Amino acid sequence: MPMKFYIKSVSLMNVKSYSNETTVEFQKGTNAISGENGAGKSTIIEAIGYALFDSRPYTNMKSMIRHGKKSGEVRVSVRGVDGRDYLIVRSIGGNSKFYVLDEALHSKISSERKEEVLNSMRQIMGIAPLGETPRDGPAMRMTTALHGLRTHSIQFFFYVWLLLTKNPLCLRQPI
Repeated sequence: MPMKFYIKSVSLMNVKSYSNETTVEFQKGTNAISGENGAGKSTIIEAIGYALFDSRPYTNMKSMIRHGKKSGEVRVSVRGVDGRDYLIVRSIGGNSKFYVLDEALHSKISSERKEEVLNSMRQIMGIAPLGETPRDGPAMRMTTALHGLRTHSIQFFFYVWLLLTKNPLCLRQPI
């Protein structure tokens, strides 16, 4: 049986309400994010979307940087469909960084060119690279669902991912 992609953790530094490096760990299965208004629940989802899918929840991405800081950084640790662990690093403002690190090899698997990083991410998640015809199955359905998708609500993506692939990660906020 093929491995399933899932998010292990997300670390934020100088991203909106997160000043010091803050890491949120996820478990296999369903994870819930809850907290008071303004606590940073949506920021976690936005940061994951920005790092993994180039989702831009703001017209000016500098709005994601903590007030008074020049740059911020998002690090998302994932387990790929190949069973390997990867770290995706993306900065906001300042010296731009965007790359994928193979944690076992401690080496970058892509240059810092956005298109190359995003195609590496699609491969890690089991989604056909841009420009390729996906195979049958969940990757094809996911690629079809994502084709041309540019949404400010990355939460939609996680629900679609859960429904199409029965992925063990579901992020939801209490109503």
